[in-house]
Amino acid sequence: IAFLVFLIEFPIPFFPPFLEIDLSSIISIIGGMIPGPVAGVIIEVIKNFLRFVLFNSGTGGIGELASLVAGVTFVLPFLLIYKDYNKIRYAIGSIVSIISMTFFSSVFNYFVAIPFYTGVTESLKKIGMIVFKMHFRK
Repeated sequence: IAFLVFLIEFPIPFFPPFLEIDLSSIISIIGGMIPGPVAGVIIEVIKNFLRFVLFNSGTGGIGELASLVAGVTFVLPFLLIYKDYNKIRYAIGSIVSIISMTFFSSVFNYFVAIPFYTGVTESLKKIGMIVFKMHFRK
C-alpha cells in the first residue's frame, strides 16, 4: 500500500519541481505501530526498492536513497517513542521525527546526495560528449 501511495506525488508550491510531498511514510508508520519499528523500516526499504526497480527516476538511485534516508529517519524515531496510544508520546514522537528527518536529510543531501548526483551527471555528460564525438568522427 505504501508503494501505491508513493506513486501519488505532487510538487511543493514555490519550490523546485523535484521536491515533492510524499505521504507514503504515513503508511509506514501505521504499518509499524503494532509489530514495531523494524516493520516500519522494512516497509520503507521495500517501497523505495520497488520505486528504484520499477520506475527509474533518472537520478541513478540517488533520489530513492534520499527518500529512504528521509523515510527511515522520520518513521523510526516516531515508532520508538510512540507507544500505547498515548497523546503526549504521539506529540513528542511527531516533533522528534520532524526534527530527525530534517537534520539527517539535510546532512545526507549536503554531504552525499548533491555531490554524488552532480558527479554522476557530469560524468554522464562527459561520456555522452565522447560518444557524440566518436559517432560523428567518421
